[in-house]
Amino acid sequence: RRRRASLSDEALARIQEKTRWEGLDDALERLPLLTGELQRNAYLELGLPAALFGVAAGALFVPGCFAFRELLTETTRITLQGDFTQFLQNSFSLGSLLLTLFLGTTLEVLLQRQERACKAVFAEVSEMQALVEQLTLLGAARRTSGDRDGLLDDIEAYIE
Repeated sequence: RRRRASLSDEALARIQEKTRWEGLDDALERLPLLTGELQRNAYLELGLPAALFGVAAGALFVPGCFAFRELLTETTRITLQGDFTQFLQNSFSLGSLLLTLFLGTTLEVLLQRQERACKAVFAEVSEMQALVEQLTLLGAARRTSGDRDGLLDDIEAYIE
């Protein structure tokens, strides 16, 4: 506090600006390393499983089609041979229904995340409001001592 109190506001602003730019330079120097690491992680975490599932799906597609054909009754197979348009329409309807369900679930998860974030921000703002109210009471009690700047510095340190 003494060092901070002895520095002028202009000198303090210069020090903070220099520190901010040095931190930015360090982050920019580390950016290519982080990007390469993220790409390697993406290949391992996403690319490898996707390739394995693609190979497995390709190998199981034809046996799956034959198994599905055996599940259909004779009348269904005759209907599909004669009028394929109704089957195609039902397939598209099923696809759109599944897409709607997946999108609904995804939106629900995203809205829950947003709600949790808003609640966390509200809790932090409520805590800050309580601290400012306490600071007001303490500042009123220390009216003669002149230590209000120290209280504001403590609140600023808490915020950072």
